[in-house]
Amino acid sequence: MDLQENKKVNVVLGPSFFLRFSIALIVLIALFYILAPTYISFKVSIIKPILAFFYGAKTPPYIRSIPAYRGVSLPFVCFFSLIAASLHLQTIKTFLQSKWKLLIVSILCILTYEIVSIVIEIVSRGFIGYYVTTLLLSVSSILIALTLWFLLFPALKEYFQ
Repeated sequence: MDLQENKKVNVVLGPSFFLRFSIALIVLIALFYILAPTYISFKVSIIKPILAFFYGAKTPPYIRSIPAYRGVSLPFVCFFSLIAASLHLQTIKTFLQSKWKLLIVSILCILTYEIVSIVIEIVSRGFIGYYVTTLLLSVSSILIALTLWFLLFPALKEYFQ
């Protein structure tokens, strides 16, 4: 058996996958909702210096209380739910040993994506900016999670050929 084959983690898309995905999704939404104030503060601490570049001494329009649901990160919730549904007790160790670098890069990509989306939301004004922001913060946030999931589990391409 080839070393690459040994480190390959297969994903079985069946009823148990969707059940595990649903449970993980509910648990992670609840967890993110609880941690929302901390996560929002973290993102705001990164976004403030970026907005200072665009606004200078003027007050940026984000100064208001941010609702807790904004701390529920759709890309993170979807991404980690997909990973949790994809792994079994037997495959977790193999996955973490072989994919930990890609997992960290994926987490950083999602965080960067969220920050860029929020900056675009705050900076953009007008008709087109509204639709771009809506696309970035809704459909695209799910697509980035799915894309990164596909990169972590190359065996998934067998299902879609």
